[in-house]
Amino acid sequence: LEGSLDAWNKVVEIKPSALIYARRADVFLKMKKPNAAIRDCTAALEINPDSAKALKIRGKAHRYLGNWELSAHDLSEGQRIDFDEDTLEVQKVVDEIWHKIRERRLHNEAIRRNRADRLEAK
Repeated sequence: LEGSLDAWNKVVEIKPSALIYARRADVFLKMKKPNAAIRDCTAALEINPDSAKALKIRGKAHRYLGNWELSAHDLSEGQRIDFDEDTLEVQKVVDEIWHKIRERRLHNEAIRRNRADRLEAK
């Protein structure tokens, strides 16, 4: 993968494009470097906000970092633009985890509001 990364680095220097950044991000992700992948995907999306490849890769990178909300959003947007079965499997896992986290947050917020309301009533 190092050789592949070196090649993509040269291509990015010569002719940066959304697709080139997304492809290099894919290499970073395979090298287990999610922050570098996110950085390249964000650069790709600045060039082309509708880059499904960049959105999907960034969503997968966020998943590795435990950024479930960001992962769910990027995967959903990427799939909306260009659906594929492989990403669907990852998206299902991420959506399930994000749903549980969101439900827990809503539940905890309701408890906090209820406590605050009771304190105000006293």
